[in-house]
Amino acid sequence: MKRFLYNYILTPLLIAIGTLWFKSLRIECENPNVVHDLRRSGQPHILTCWHQHLILMFYYLRGWRDLTILISPSTDGDIAARLCQWLGFQTVRGSSFKQPFTSSRALLK
Repeated sequence: MKRFLYNYILTPLLIAIGTLWFKSLRIECENPNVVHDLRRSGQPHILTCWHQHLILMFYYLRGWRDLTILISPSTDGDIAARLCQWLGFQTVRGSSFKQPFTSSRALLK
């Protein structure tokens, strides 16, 4: 029942609320040329952010269809993974603490 609540009730509700919230924001990138040059370069790269900025980063990068995101295999990670899939990102479930090499290899592929 808890998984049903997370996957089919809470996640769509958070997506709807988040979408309304994101549309009310004005996002300014401090150095947009770096971001655009990085994307145009075609070179592999790793982006990182603090947890409190994660949802905003998902929204800001929503046009990057070739982006793969490492997400925790926890129940909370299920919500983040569904959000990422809804925004069109690929996800890899793993942890930087438990089997970090497995997660890193999956991201590199």
